[in-house]
Formats: sequence, C-alpha cells, structure tokens
Amino acid sequence: MSILTAALPAFLTVNSASAQAPVAATEHIDVTIAQNQPIEITFENIFDRDHPKVLELHGFLDGPVPGTLAVFFDWYDEAGSHFFSPVQEFKFFPGGLNPIDLVFTIPFCPPQVSVDFRLGDAPSAHFVGDFTHICIPEPSSFILGGLALVGLAWRKRKS
Repeated sequence: MSILTAALPAFLTVNSASAQAPVAATEHIDVTIAQNQPIEITFENIFDRDHPKVLELHGFLDGPVPGTLAVFFDWYDEAGSHFFSPVQEFKFFPGGLNPIDLVFTIPFCPPQVSVDFRLGDAPSAHFVGDFTHICIPEPSSFILGGLALVGLAWRKRKS
C-alpha cells in the first residue's frame, strides 16, 4: 500500500469532521406586527465554532399608515451568552412595496438564531419575505487539504 493510499482515508476523515459542508436554511416569513408587540422568530441550527454564519432577511413591508420598523438578529453562544446585531430601521408607506434587505455575519455558527421585529410608530405593519441562514466553511480548509494531497502525491512520485 502506498503512502498516499494509506494517508488519504485518514486525511479525509479528519478533514470532513472539521470542515463540514455548508449548513443552510431559508425560512419563509409572513407576519403582521402590531404596535408595541415585538415579534421574535427563532430557528435552531447546528453549532460550529470554526465557521461563520451569514444571516439574510429579504422581503417587503407594508402598513395602513406610514411608519418605521426596527429589525435585528440575535443569537446565543454555547455558554448561553446572548448577542445582538445592530438594529436597522426601515421606513414604510401604505400601498407600496417597501423593501427590506438586511445582511449580517456572525463569526461562528450558533446553535440558535432569531430575527426580531419591533414596530413603535404605526398601528401595524405586514412583512413578507425570506430569512436565510447559512454556515459557510472557510476556503482555507479546502485549500490546505488540497495542498496536503498535492504534497503527498509529489512525495510518492519522488520515491
């Protein structure tokens, strides 16, 4: 058995455990938010300290009168500490398609993420859109793995 053949299964086992494929989900949200009644929608995730998680909220907002909707993301780490993204405010007007596009990156993939809606200056607002959360493997994991395989093949060829 060659060194390359012997080392390859061990490398793939170690690398697949530490560099998982992206874990992603897109959740459709169709919600009416009432004044002074915040809404928090929570989604469970796979915990991964080694890879960042990208959170995206895209959709449209409407209401019976002009107003402002505050939106933010929150999450917990494995120790139970609570974190928040910066609050973004979106103005909306009745009868129109008022877009919401919000993107935020967390430096790791937490076990749970939430999207929060807060309406304070209008009686109600209606949001329809998608919330996407994806755990992204770092390209360096794949590059290092490829370089290791090239090095093993080169060494095998030399001997």
